Amino acid sequence: MKTFVLMLLLAASPLLLADDHGEARRLREAGDVLPLSSIINKLPKASRKRVIEVDLDRERGRPVYEIEALDARGRVWEYRIDARSGRILERKGGD
Repeated sequence: MKTFVLMLLLAASPLLLADDHGEARRLREAGDVLPLSSIINKLPKASRKRVIEVDLDRERGRPVYEIEALDARGRVWEYRIDARSGRILERKGGD
């Protein structure tokens, strides 16, 4: 059952981009944020194919992706990534 739920989350992860999917698309098309695929490529290799949640938020007026991903050992990592530059701002978890 866990595998099925995880597969559903992975399949839906592009749709979890923001509360307002249209706003996220508009920001991407305007060049205000990098595409989600580019952001995911910034993650460590072990986590790239195991993204379980993505949010696009604003912090101090700048767009920031918040991503949860599993590593090869099944540990959850949380990343905050600048949506304009792709720079990883924070990484925590792995416990």
